[in-house]
Amino acid sequence: MLTQGPAPVGDIVATVYKDSSGSALYVEPLPPQSLNCLGPVPVGAVGCPVARVWYGLANVTPQQQADAEWFYRSPDLDRNWVLVVGHLATVTVRDHRTGDDPVEQIWFMVNKL
Repeated sequence: MLTQGPAPVGDIVATVYKDSSGSALYVEPLPPQSLNCLGPVPVGAVGCPVARVWYGLANVTPQQQADAEWFYRSPDLDRNWVLVVGHLATVTVRDHRTGDDPVEQIWFMVNKL
C-alpha cells in the first residue's frame, strides 16, 4: 500500500453527491475546509455544482471509478462513502460530434480517490 503526504495546496478532501433529481452533481468539502464555488449555487444546494467529476489525474482503474460513481448516486450525504481529493477547474468543452461552439464548464479534478 502506497501512502502519500498531505494534499497539495489548493486541493481539498470532499464528498460528491447527486441532487434529488439524480442529474446535478455537487462537491461538498469536509469541514473545516471551505470551497469557493466557481459559478452560481442553486438555492438550498449543499456544496458547489459541477458539470463533471474527472478522474484522469487520480490513477484509478475503470472499476474503481465506476464504484465511486455508483456510491455518490444519492443525495443522502449520510450514505455517501466516497471521499475524493482534488480541486475545481473551469474547462472549455467542445462536442466534436456536432461541431457546436465550445462551452465553459466547471469540473472537479480528482487527484486521489
